[in-house]
Amino acid sequence: MAFARIIRQNFHNHPEVASNYTIEEKYLLIGLACAADDFGKLWDDEANIKSVIFPTDDVPLKWVRETINNFIAHKILCAYTIDNINYIHFPLWFEDGWFLKQRIDHPREYQQPDCPECNTESKKWDELHSSRVIKANRRYEESM
Repeated sequence: MAFARIIRQNFHNHPEVASNYTIEEKYLLIGLACAADDFGKLWDDEANIKSVIFPTDDVPLKWVRETINNFIAHKILCAYTIDNINYIHFPLWFEDGWFLKQRIDHPREYQQPDCPECNTESKKWDELHSSRVIKANRRYEESM
């Protein structure tokens, strides 16, 4: 299932994207962002990814796999395995200035397990929780 995502104005002319990837690879990268859950994670299965991003296109699975591996090598994606299932995620999903940065105001509960190395989801939940506590305390203090 695809999610609404923002493609930032610096995506197409960002040096990391403009100089390293073909139009097809950029399309796959945007498609991966749309297919990812609210924390930038998705199942790393090239057949599934192809069916979601290129449902009626004649795109070889080998190309999808090679391109994903290239994104992993360039650290745009991070790969991890939980219970013998492969996943990928965007480690910079919430980082200011990143060309695919996403702002998720009301994230859904996780759909994929968190990356044990990056812990993106648990860090974001901690940040959201502390932000809500600070706002609640501020409202309480203002009401006194």
